[in-house]
Amino acid sequence: MDQTTANNLIDKTGTLLCLDVPSNILFGIDNQYWTTSDQFKGLKLIPPGPHFVYFSVPNKYGGEGGLRVGLWVCFAYNEVKVWKWDPLQEDFITEQLMDKDEVDRYKAGVKRFDFDSNLGPYPVQLFKRWYNLSNHINSSTITEIVTKNHRISATTKSTQDLEGEGLYQSPSDLQEYSTFRYKDFTKIVKIDDTADRTKMNFDKSYRLYQLVEVFKGDEMRVLAELQFSFVCFLVGLSFESFEQWRKVVEMLCKCDDAIAIYPKLFSRFCDILLHQIAEVDDDFFDDIVTGDNFLLQSLKDFIEIGSQADDLTFLDNLHTLKDYVETRFKLKIGVSDEEGNIVSLEELQEQTGLSMEEVLELIESL
Repeated sequence: MDQTTANNLIDKTGTLLCLDVPSNILFGIDNQYWTTSDQFKGLKLIPPGPHFVYFSVPNKYGGEGGLRVGLWVCFAYNEVKVWKWDPLQEDFITEQLMDKDEVDRYKAGVKRFDFDSNLGPYPVQLFKRWYNLSNHINSSTITEIVTKNHRISATTKSTQDLEGEGLYQSPSDLQEYSTFRYKDFTKIVKIDDTADRTKMNFDKSYRLYQLVEVFKGDEMRVLAELQFSFVCFLVGLSFESFEQWRKVVEMLCKCDDAIAIYPKLFSRFCDILLHQIAEVDDDFFDDIVTGDNFLLQSLKDFIEIGSQADDLTFLDNLHTLKDYVETRFKLKIGVSDEEGNIVSLEELQEQTGLSMEEVLELIESL
């Protein structure tokens, strides 16, 4: 990016001024991270909207050894935020805890370009990827899910877990814990009718309806929680968030009746899930954490249910998702063994003794 373009973007983007940051700190935002030098004082040209900023201190060998800590931050046009490194806590002090006059002086310095040579540019070439992972998240989402001024890390628990452990009694207790206020995507309000209870074991639409009521009729808020938990899992390394993401995915993939009622929601779900899967490593489906292949099974259920829908936009997005997963992971989601497990093309080739071309012809004939 040339200087003229950068100058034109200043008034349309945000700046994060980070003071007194030591060298060799891992520092990242969204999809990108770096190792700091002694000249580093933050980032400029940050697009407006939500961002996930994270850092960790190195171990004695220079690698990432400390706990990765992340904060959700929303930037407005031409907004400057000021953080200062605390060497004792090995953490950033945000401007809310700093002297206001001092913060104002630093912000004025940023406006005068006093720190410009020490500010790294946001990697705008990666912003589209980030936008696709976060476009349903806003400041309200962040305020609702994560407790104010608390950091997110691998040790962050949800209020549901704290309640179960007897550690969470009231909102005031949140000051002592870094917590997620994730919604419970598995709990169903008690239903007396046996037939309805049986159906709800297979069709999670009723739970979705309940959540939409909790979200005051905004069904898209479900997608915000889907994106929020995925980012906290993928970038923030939070297993608690992985569990929440799994629950949201499993619920949405088993909503039979709801697809006809919320076609736009499920069309966006297809698109979001595709972009999320694009971010994970190729061995994600075989990773020990996901050894039960919950995602593959969920996709199989979703595709079987969704293929009966009438909405053309949804069907188009569903087929795009299916084609992407099958191509990238060399799977045929529509093919399963006797126990209902999805079979890869390589497994079919090994079981049948056919060539790959013959396997593909066989599948097309089914």
